[in-house]
Amino acid sequence: MRTGEAQRNLRFSTEQWNGYFNYTIDHREDATIRTYSLKTIALENKLTRDFYQEKLHMVKKDKLVPSILWYVSNCYNVNSGREEYISELRNLIEDLSIYTRSKLCSLKLGLPLRTVVEHENMTTSTFYLAFENALCKDYVTEKFWKVLTDDTLTIPVVMGGLSIDEYLSIAPPNSFIHVKNFTSPQMLVKHLKMVASDPKAFNYYQEWRNTYQQTSRSTIGTNCEYCVWAWERPESVYKDMISHFNNDQCMDVSDSSKYCKYYNLTC
Repeated sequence: MRTGEAQRNLRFSTEQWNGYFNYTIDHREDATIRTYSLKTIALENKLTRDFYQEKLHMVKKDKLVPSILWYVSNCYNVNSGREEYISELRNLIEDLSIYTRSKLCSLKLGLPLRTVVEHENMTTSTFYLAFENALCKDYVTEKFWKVLTDDTLTIPVVMGGLSIDEYLSIAPPNSFIHVKNFTSPQMLVKHLKMVASDPKAFNYYQEWRNTYQQTSRSTIGTNCEYCVWAWERPESVYKDMISHFNNDQCMDVSDSSKYCKYYNLTC
């Protein structure tokens, strides 16, 4: 079984697949092959903290700014509450740039349609909002990983999974900021402003680069690899697909009575 979708997008029970699959390729931690899981390697020549702060000053013309960037392509059937959270952030911080090519997102968020060069915009941004459209167990997608593999030193601010531990188990230490570490968007913004203005705080989220290096974006195999796996099919099978992948592994906070309380928004 291979899927890049969140469990909530399943419209049926996976019980019918019990005993059918030898391999699973999805975002779950217990998948045979985990999608979007990056490899980390130890660096022989460790860099110093000052290198990162120096580089950031260079790309930002010697000035630290709490700039935030978000690219959004899907505003249909989103149940993570990210749009409502973003709306509150827009009232709290000026330098929040949002780009979309989606007419629906443009309409819902009141934004113009804008095409941009992603890397260039990432270079001048301190933070990138890697907000998932669903809150499901282990659901962490390329939105998060593409920031870590970039060389711009942008810090990902994440929303996703059912707990912060799901990020801690796969990401380099102190490489991201999770919205649920803060009691409200106001407290998050306060922290972001402090990180952007304090070199020591900024370097705290860059120190992992002294030890780890991301080497790939995805472990999804090629068609040739799938063929090899098929011929080398193991005897073991996934006997309980509901426990592995089913839509009851998600949290729906799309209703205002839920997302207001979950994120402590000023609804």
